[in-house]
Amino acid sequence: MKHFLLSISILIAFKTGFSQSDLTPHYFKEIGLSIKVPSKFEIVESDEDEKLRLKGEKLLEGANNVQIDASSMKNLLSIKQGQFNYMNITVTPYKETSEDEWEKQNKEVKNMLYKSFVEKVTLQNIDTTSTSINVDGVLFDRFEMTIRINSSMTMKMLLLSKFYKGYDFGIAYTYLDKAIGKELDNIVHNAKFEK
Repeated sequence: MKHFLLSISILIAFKTGFSQSDLTPHYFKEIGLSIKVPSKFEIVESDEDEKLRLKGEKLLEGANNVQIDASSMKNLLSIKQGQFNYMNITVTPYKETSEDEWEKQNKEVKNMLYKSFVEKVTLQNIDTTSTSINVDGVLFDRFEMTIRINSSMTMKMLLLSKFYKGYDFGIAYTYLDKAIGKELDNIVHNAKFEK
Protein backbone atom coordinates (compact mmCIF):
# COMPACT_ATOMS: atom_id res chain seq x y z
CA MET A 1 0.00 0.00 0.00
CA LYS A 2 2.93 2.34 0.54
CA HIS A 3 4.27 2.11 -3.01
CA PHE A 4 2.63 5.42 -3.95
CA LEU A 5 5.24 7.40 -2.00
CA LEU A 6 7.46 9.62 -3.79
CA SER A 7 8.32 4.27 -8.73
CA ILE A 8 12.28 -1.97 -17.25
CA SER A 9 14.51 -3.39 -19.79
CA ILE A 10 16.23 -2.22 -22.97
CA LEU A 11 15.10 1.10 -24.44
CA ILE A 12 14.85 0.89 -28.21
CA ALA A 13 17.56 3.16 -29.59
CA PHE A 14 15.58 4.53 -32.52
CA LYS A 15 12.65 5.47 -30.23
CA THR A 16 14.62 7.23 -27.53
CA GLY A 17 17.88 8.28 -29.14
CA PHE A 18 19.99 6.42 -26.56
CA SER A 19 22.67 3.93 -27.42
CA GLN A 20 23.19 0.80 -25.36
CA SER A 21 26.12 2.44 -23.56
CA ASP A 22 23.81 5.22 -22.34
CA LEU A 23 21.73 2.74 -20.35
CA THR A 24 22.41 1.42 -16.87
CA PRO A 25 20.94 -2.02 -16.11
CA HIS A 26 19.18 -2.80 -12.83
CA TYR A 27 17.79 -6.11 -11.63
CA PHE A 28 15.46 -6.64 -8.67
CA LYS A 29 15.40 -10.26 -7.53
CA GLU A 30 12.36 -9.82 -5.25
CA ILE A 31 10.10 -9.51 -8.29
CA GLY A 32 12.37 -10.70 -11.11
CA LEU A 33 12.37 -7.29 -12.80
CA SER A 34 15.09 -6.01 -15.14
CA ILE A 35 15.24 -2.42 -16.31
CA LYS A 36 17.73 -0.14 -18.02
CA VAL A 37 17.82 3.51 -17.07
CA PRO A 38 19.15 6.27 -19.35
CA SER A 39 22.34 7.81 -17.96
CA LYS A 40 20.80 11.30 -17.85
CA PHE A 41 18.75 10.15 -14.83
CA GLU A 42 20.52 10.24 -11.50
CA ILE A 43 20.02 7.75 -8.70
CA VAL A 44 18.39 9.36 -5.68
CA GLU A 45 20.51 8.76 -2.59
CA SER A 46 18.82 6.97 0.32
CA ASP A 47 18.84 10.01 2.66
CA GLU A 48 17.14 12.22 0.04
CA ASP A 49 14.70 9.44 -0.78
CA GLU A 50 13.85 9.08 2.92
CA LYS A 51 13.10 12.82 3.15
CA LEU A 52 10.78 12.57 0.15
CA ARG A 53 9.05 9.53 1.63
CA LEU A 54 8.46 11.27 4.96
CA LYS A 55 7.14 14.37 3.20
CA GLY A 56 4.72 12.21 1.21
CA GLU A 57 3.60 10.39 4.35
CA LYS A 58 2.86 13.66 6.14
CA LEU A 59 0.89 14.95 3.16
CA LEU A 60 -1.23 11.79 3.04
CA GLU A 61 -1.69 11.57 6.80
CA GLY A 62 -2.76 15.19 7.11
CA ALA A 63 -5.22 15.16 4.22
CA ASN A 64 -6.77 11.82 5.12
CA ASN A 65 -6.58 11.81 8.93
CA VAL A 66 -4.75 8.46 8.97
CA GLN A 67 -1.52 7.07 10.37
CA ILE A 68 0.77 5.49 7.77
CA ASP A 69 3.32 2.83 8.65
CA ALA A 70 5.77 2.42 5.76
CA SER A 71 8.36 0.56 7.83
CA SER A 72 8.06 -2.65 5.79
CA MET A 73 8.28 -0.89 2.42
CA LYS A 74 11.50 -1.51 0.50
CA ASN A 75 12.63 1.05 -2.04
CA LEU A 76 14.23 -0.79 -4.94
CA LEU A 77 15.19 2.24 -7.01
CA SER A 78 14.55 5.98 -7.16
CA ILE A 79 15.71 8.10 -10.08
CA LYS A 80 15.27 11.73 -11.01
CA GLN A 81 16.09 14.31 -13.62
CA GLY A 82 15.84 17.83 -12.34
CA GLN A 83 13.76 18.76 -9.34
CA PHE A 84 10.30 17.65 -10.47
CA ASN A 85 10.82 14.55 -12.63
CA TYR A 86 11.03 11.49 -10.40
CA MET A 87 10.40 7.73 -10.43
CA ASN A 88 10.55 5.13 -7.71
CA ILE A 89 10.00 1.40 -7.60
CA THR A 90 8.95 -0.18 -4.31
CA VAL A 91 7.82 -3.47 -2.85
CA THR A 92 5.99 -4.01 0.42
CA PRO A 93 5.43 -7.53 1.75
CA TYR A 94 1.69 -8.11 1.59
CA LYS A 95 0.37 -10.42 4.28
CA GLU A 96 -3.10 -10.84 2.80
CA THR A 97 -3.33 -13.53 0.16
CA SER A 98 -6.56 -12.32 -1.44
CA GLU A 99 -6.38 -10.40 -4.71
CA ASP A 100 -9.78 -8.90 -3.80
CA GLU A 101 -8.45 -7.53 -0.51
CA TRP A 102 -5.44 -6.02 -2.29
CA GLU A 103 -7.70 -4.40 -4.91
CA LYS A 104 -9.85 -2.88 -2.14
CA GLN A 105 -6.79 -1.40 -0.42
CA ASN A 106 -5.36 -0.20 -3.74
CA LYS A 107 -8.60 1.69 -4.40
CA GLU A 108 -8.30 3.30 -0.96
CA VAL A 109 -4.74 4.39 -1.81
CA LYS A 110 -5.92 6.07 -5.02
CA ASN A 111 -8.70 7.86 -3.13
CA MET A 112 -6.19 9.06 -0.53
CA LEU A 113 -3.86 10.37 -3.23
CA TYR A 114 -6.69 12.23 -4.90
CA LYS A 115 -7.91 13.73 -1.62
CA SER A 116 -4.36 14.82 -0.73
CA PHE A 117 -3.97 16.80 -3.95
CA VAL A 118 -7.48 18.26 -3.83
CA GLU A 119 -6.45 19.80 -0.52
CA LYS A 120 -3.52 21.56 -2.22
CA VAL A 121 -5.13 22.66 -5.52
CA THR A 122 -8.74 23.25 -6.51
CA LEU A 123 -10.89 20.33 -7.58
CA GLN A 124 -11.32 21.57 -11.15
CA ASN A 125 -7.54 21.51 -11.61
CA ILE A 126 -7.27 17.72 -11.17
CA ASP A 127 -8.19 14.99 -13.63
CA THR A 128 -7.83 11.29 -12.90
CA THR A 129 -8.03 8.12 -14.94
CA SER A 130 -7.81 4.55 -13.80
CA THR A 131 -7.05 1.81 -16.32
CA SER A 132 -4.80 -1.20 -16.64
CA ILE A 133 -1.50 -1.64 -18.46
CA ASN A 134 0.34 -4.73 -19.62
CA VAL A 135 4.08 -4.64 -18.98
CA ASP A 136 5.88 -7.67 -20.44
CA GLY A 137 2.88 -9.89 -19.76
CA VAL A 138 2.21 -8.56 -16.23
CA LEU A 139 -1.06 -6.64 -15.85
CA PHE A 140 -0.84 -3.56 -13.61
CA ASP A 141 -3.48 -1.20 -12.27
CA ARG A 142 -2.63 2.23 -13.75
CA PHE A 143 -3.78 5.38 -11.95
CA GLU A 144 -2.97 8.74 -13.54
CA MET A 145 -3.48 12.21 -12.10
CA THR A 146 -3.11 15.38 -14.15
CA ILE A 147 -2.67 18.38 -11.87
CA ARG A 148 -2.81 21.87 -13.37
CA ILE A 149 -0.61 23.93 -11.08
CA ASN A 150 -1.11 27.16 -13.04
CA SER A 151 -1.85 28.22 -16.63
CA SER A 152 1.60 27.21 -17.85
CA MET A 153 2.51 24.29 -15.56
CA THR A 154 0.93 20.83 -15.43
CA MET A 155 2.20 17.90 -13.40
CA LYS A 156 1.50 14.27 -14.26
CA MET A 157 1.60 11.55 -11.64
CA LEU A 158 1.32 7.88 -12.51
CA LEU A 159 0.99 4.97 -10.16
CA LEU A 160 1.32 1.42 -11.46
CA SER A 161 0.32 -1.14 -8.85
CA LYS A 162 0.28 -4.91 -8.69
CA PHE A 163 -0.19 -7.67 -6.11
CA TYR A 164 2.80 -9.71 -7.28
CA LYS A 165 4.85 -12.54 -5.79
CA GLY A 166 3.64 -11.77 -2.26
CA TYR A 167 4.31 -8.03 -2.57
CA ASP A 168 2.39 -4.85 -3.02
CA PHE A 169 4.55 -3.79 -5.96
CA GLY A 170 4.47 -0.24 -7.24
CA ILE A 171 6.09 2.00 -9.80
CA ALA A 172 5.30 5.66 -9.19
CA TYR A 173 6.46 8.60 -11.23
CA THR A 174 5.81 12.29 -11.55
CA TYR A 175 6.93 14.78 -14.14
CA LEU A 176 6.46 18.32 -15.36
CA ASP A 177 8.49 17.96 -18.54
CA LYS A 178 6.58 15.98 -21.22
CA ALA A 179 9.76 14.80 -22.95
CA ILE A 180 11.09 13.37 -19.68
CA GLY A 181 7.66 11.85 -19.07
CA LYS A 182 7.97 9.96 -22.36
CA GLU A 183 11.38 8.66 -21.27
CA LEU A 184 9.89 7.45 -17.97
CA ASP A 185 7.03 5.80 -19.89
CA ASN A 186 9.64 4.06 -22.10
CA ILE A 187 11.44 2.71 -19.02
CA VAL A 188 8.17 1.16 -17.88
CA HIS A 189 7.04 -0.13 -21.28
CA ASN A 190 10.38 -1.83 -21.89
CA ALA A 191 10.50 -3.63 -18.53
CA LYS A 192 11.30 -7.34 -18.55
CA PHE A 193 10.09 -9.86 -15.99
CA GLU A 194 11.50 -13.33 -15.38
CA LYS A 195 8.96 -15.90 -16.45
